[in-house]
Amino acid sequence: MLLEKQLEIRQIEVIEPTLTLTNLHFFCFSIALSPCFSTDSTIFPNGFEMEYTIFCKFAGKRNAFVKPFRQTDADEKHRTMDMKKIVNPWKGMAGYNCFGCAPDNPMGLHLEFFEEGDDIVTFWTPSTPYQGWEGIVHGGIQALLIDEVCGWVVTRKMQTAGVTMTMETRYLRPVSAGNKRLTIRARIREQQRNILFIDAEITDDTGQRCTEGSCKYYLFSHERAMKTMNFKPCHTEDEEETPGNNEE
Repeated sequence: MLLEKQLEIRQIEVIEPTLTLTNLHFFCFSIALSPCFSTDSTIFPNGFEMEYTIFCKFAGKRNAFVKPFRQTDADEKHRTMDMKKIVNPWKGMAGYNCFGCAPDNPMGLHLEFFEEGDDIVTFWTPSTPYQGWEGIVHGGIQALLIDEVCGWVVTRKMQTAGVTMTMETRYLRPVSAGNKRLTIRARIREQQRNILFIDAEITDDTGQRCTEGSCKYYLFSHERAMKTMNFKPCHTEDEEETPGNNEE
C-alpha cells in the first residue's frame, strides 16, 4: 500500500526575490530528491520573503513546503580597508597558464588575491557562461574558487607550494550568475607537520554565505617548491616597495 507522507523542508533560503520559477523549481527538486514531480506554485515577494509550495509525486503524493525566510544584512567585515594586494610570483613566467589565477589565460578567471589579517581574499564577478542550471553558478566553478583561494593561503601564509589532497564543498544556497561580485576567502584552521587544513567560504553581493569548503593540502618543502614549482617568495605590494623584499 502506498503511503502518503508530508515532507516539510524547514530551512531553504534563496538569494534573490526575483529568482525565476524555473530556477527555484529545480533548486527545491534537488533538495527534495524526488525523481518526478509536478508543480502548482505561487511566489509572494515581500522584501526578501518568499513562499513557495511544491507538490511532489513519489509513491503517491506528498507535499513539500518551503517556508518564508528573510535575508540577513550584508556582513560589513568583508568590506574593510585593511586588504593588501598580493603580488603573483608566477606572473610572466613561461608556461604559467593557471585557469584560476593566470592573468594571460584567455579562458581563465584572472583572479587576484588580497591579504586581510589571517584571511586570503579574492573577488569574482560571475556570468552566464559559468552557470550550471539556468541563472545559477555551476557547483564545479564554486569548488574551483574555493580550491584556488586555499592554494593561495599556502602560497602567501606558508611561503611555499603544495597540492590539494582532499576537498569538501558544502552548498548552502544557490549562487546567482547575476551577482555583481562574489567574495571568496580562506584561512588556516590547523597544521600537522606538512599537512595544512584550510577553511573557505563564498559570499554573494549581499553578504550572504552561499558555499563553504575545507581543503587538506600537502605542503612541499621550500627546496622542492622552488625546484618543481618555480616558487619565489610571495609578497604584498607594500612589501615589494620596501627595500630588501624583492630579492628572489
